[in-house]
Amino acid sequence: MHTLNDDVLHEIVEDCCISSLTNLCRVSTRFYAIALPHLLRHIVFTDGPDQMLQFFRFIIDNATCEESDETSREIAGRYHLRRSHTPGIHVVSFRVEEDAFGTYLAYTAHSLPKEYELEAWAPIMTKALALMPNLRSLAITASFNSICKYSPEISTIILSKPFLVDLQLGSIHDYASLSLGEAVSSSKANIKLKQITIETVSAHTEGLRDLLFSCRNSLKMLSCSDSNIQNLLFGSRGTDPKTPLTFPNVHALYLDTHFLMSDVALSFPSLRTLDVSQMSFSKYHFGGPDHGEALQYLVSISVAGLKDLSILLQNSNAFPCLRRLALYGYWGESIGDLTTASAIAQGIQGLRSLRLHLYVDDISGSELDVLRFFIKSLPRLSYLYFGIKSPSKDQSELLDTETSHELFQSNSLEYISVVFQRPSSTTTAALDAMVLSYAQTIKSLKYMDIRKTSIDSLSGRYQYWNYWWKIIRQEGLSGAMGGIKLEGLNVALAGVLRNRYDQAAF
Repeated sequence: MHTLNDDVLHEIVEDCCISSLTNLCRVSTRFYAIALPHLLRHIVFTDGPDQMLQFFRFIIDNATCEESDETSREIAGRYHLRRSHTPGIHVVSFRVEEDAFGTYLAYTAHSLPKEYELEAWAPIMTKALALMPNLRSLAITASFNSICKYSPEISTIILSKPFLVDLQLGSIHDYASLSLGEAVSSSKANIKLKQITIETVSAHTEGLRDLLFSCRNSLKMLSCSDSNIQNLLFGSRGTDPKTPLTFPNVHALYLDTHFLMSDVALSFPSLRTLDVSQMSFSKYHFGGPDHGEALQYLVSISVAGLKDLSILLQNSNAFPCLRRLALYGYWGESIGDLTTASAIAQGIQGLRSLRLHLYVDDISGSELDVLRFFIKSLPRLSYLYFGIKSPSKDQSELLDTETSHELFQSNSLEYISVVFQRPSSTTTAALDAMVLSYAQTIKSLKYMDIRKTSIDSLSGRYQYWNYWWKIIRQEGLSGAMGGIKLEGLNVALAGVLRNRYDQAAF
């Protein structure tokens, strides 16, 4: 009887979906050993504690002292071992969404089993995490403070992971800050986190500041949501309380609360990406009219609108170097007036990527003129993302792909991505006609993708369909422009192309 070599089996399971991997694990011990690592590599829990608790028990009950690190051996010794392997070693990324903590659809508050209460399973989570020595990415997006209350050693377990580079924590208050501070103080190894995302941080931030200070040289991305960045930049142990921390290698920063641009410039001298799209700017952020700061490496920024970008331009010396701009907000507020758009366009002539994530209530002809003028005034723009959401059917039709190509007249655009609310019955032929209309209007266009969205009448949820095209222009007689041919692209290649254009700034 012929059998497949293990390397062939590994190639097969690489492309298997979760359900197929689960079925393979049931075939034989050989298939189990090959499929399990792929099944456990990336773990995400999105709702209810049931599956999460089952997973934790699976990791703990099947751990072996021989294959675990020192911490794992100590914890696994408290359990009856039933397998000859340690499944936790295969977990590379672990993520728990907020709903996994708070969704108990089958129970009421009075009948919730004790094992589902956070007080009961927080220590179990800590034990399971201790048996995942190869974690590279960990996200606990909510309730981290409560977890630390009932299992304060969890921070020590997390920060002791030798390969951990990406950490996301939500809800950091007294217990969490104390736990993090003690973990940093007791850590025997250097903490080398490269990405930190923190959400909902209270005023008690001493432990979190110590964590940031400990990995200030390795950190490359910092995201602070519902958190006072000023409190985090000042007052760490062994530093001047009047001088902000310096993160020499942070390239990307995401903020949604007030800050001083002078502190940002001092703390993040190598900053290349700044996302402040969830807040509105004012002169306050610059400490006065004479505090223009040089963010000399900044090439990408996300803001709520052109007015906010205008304030940034007036108070910074760096924005002529801007290569990528994203606008998030309401149509009228984001687009602004012609005077503002003209001044901004003159200041960012090197822009290559423009992303418009806009919510539309009402559209006037003057606002369409502003957008048309702004895009036409960017001579090096090569990528455009146009995503519109509107509760009004009339507004959606006004910005449909059949007419919106007239907004994007440009001599440089090569790739356009559009997202529109469309009926699910829209045919491929109709979409091809839309792409042709773009290609005929924009002579430089080479690629286009459309994401069609509609709301399912039964579930009320959004449904998505993605389509990708390459535009081939055929020459006619004597070199004159001939016809236009559309060629479909596979998802993998199309995704690479889109990212290449969108990230051209870097």
